[in-house]
Amino acid sequence: MNIVAAVLGSAGLMSAIYITLIMARLSQKLGAVTKLRGYYRGFYVTVIFLVVSLIAYFLKTSVLLASEQVPALLNNDLFYLLTYYLPLAIGTSISLAITLRYWDWLLKE
Repeated sequence: MNIVAAVLGSAGLMSAIYITLIMARLSQKLGAVTKLRGYYRGFYVTVIFLVVSLIAYFLKTSVLLASEQVPALLNNDLFYLLTYYLPLAIGTSISLAITLRYWDWLLKE
């Protein structure tokens, strides 16, 4: 990973967080009109998972910049599996399920 990819990757994660917050507000308003339960709160759980992934991504970027002075834990692939990839996968799966719950009528039309 080079520096440009690290910066663009973090921008991509930040945009995913922003889009998730937009979907939460839109789903909240749609749920109020259609009298659905408050499933939109799951989007906020998704944001928490994505923020954890973003922090892990920033840690990975800092390891790239100062590779000699970092603890051994930050160079471990298992650490990034548990702090970056797993929360990212869980968060996007939750977001997908909630989006399909609220917006599946668009696919049917």
